[in-house]
Amino acid sequence: MRNPSYSHELDFIKKQIGISAIINPEMAAAKEISHLLRFPGASKIDTFADGRVRLIKFTLTEAQALDGVAIHEIPTRLKSDILVCAVERDGGVIIPNGNFVLQNGDQVTFLATQEKAHEFFQRIHLPVRPVRNALIVGGGAIAFYLSQELLENHVRVRIVERDPARCDVLAQALPEAQILCEDGSNREFLLSEGLESAESFVALTNIDEENVLLTLFAKKHSNGKLVTKINRLEFDDILAGLDLGSIVYPKYMTCDYIVQYVRALQNEAGSNIKTLYRILDDRVEALEFTVHEESRATGAAEPAAPEKEPAAVLHHPRRPHPHPPRRRPHSGGRQCHRSHAGARPARPAGHRGRLTEARHELCDRSATAELHPLLRSCAAPAACHGQPDLR
Repeated sequence: MRNPSYSHELDFIKKQIGISAIINPEMAAAKEISHLLRFPGASKIDTFADGRVRLIKFTLTEAQALDGVAIHEIPTRLKSDILVCAVERDGGVIIPNGNFVLQNGDQVTFLATQEKAHEFFQRIHLPVRPVRNALIVGGGAIAFYLSQELLENHVRVRIVERDPARCDVLAQALPEAQILCEDGSNREFLLSEGLESAESFVALTNIDEENVLLTLFAKKHSNGKLVTKINRLEFDDILAGLDLGSIVYPKYMTCDYIVQYVRALQNEAGSNIKTLYRILDDRVEALEFTVHEESRATGAAEPAAPEKEPAAVLHHPRRPHPHPPRRRPHSGGRQCHRSHAGARPARPAGHRGRLTEARHELCDRSATAELHPLLRSCAAPAACHGQPDLR
């Protein structure tokens, strides 16, 4: 449902019409962009445990001074309570263990609460302060929803839109935003409007090629946070090599929402899956599922009142192939390797419904295997070096 007029009545509409689920792709994209602008050091953010735990991706550079550092050294070296879950290097995806050595240029994905992630980014010199102003090119539905989110957080918003009629609509709907009626591809105009000093630049036109070129131009003249909206999915591997900042795919987000909803239905029917994300260019699945007191993953059943603990697993789905290629194992991390670092932290007394142990495993399975047997096959405990304190 894309009409902004109904954006605040979705629950009422579902109850009155009897619709099970409603998704607004533009609103979902706007919320993700808003999260990225509030945490500009990250290039990708996914949430677990109702938003209290985050799966965050960033690019490792010389400024972080982590080149040649093993993952098990991070807690003691940086005093950071995070869990490194996956690393992209040379076009491949690695599920690392504690001995895996990081290198500059790695795309690192880690799990932490917002507070722990904030502390970690501060220690590795990545920006953590939310942006104070945003220059948005394109005045469509995503720009409208995003501007609402940013204005509520006291962010100065400027929208560049070439259609005069659309500018009038935006001016009436967003009186606190500055609406600029001009062609967003006019480079002189963007520079005159303070592109060089903008803390964030968001390309939201309906033309992917224009968004890419606008972001590359902004990258040349600005050090602000860059966000690019892409509609077509065919060239995502090429776009990944252009360093366009954070790339948002509304179609991917819609698919993820539908998958999560289906998983929720399966959960009601007896499955343990609570949340599923397809991350790292769809090469890894991140699962949040319930570990019951009688599960082998807990080590032993709770003698007292039973409680259900959510846990997280990273799973590398294997597509059927008659002759699958062999991969050379990477130092400290290899395909189909259970990874951990440190000892399992003690669970606080009386703690219920929180993520007390994050686990990440690389589990082989066929494309048609059921997820519930998968969880049983991955039930062997793997300790982690951090216990996220859920927000």
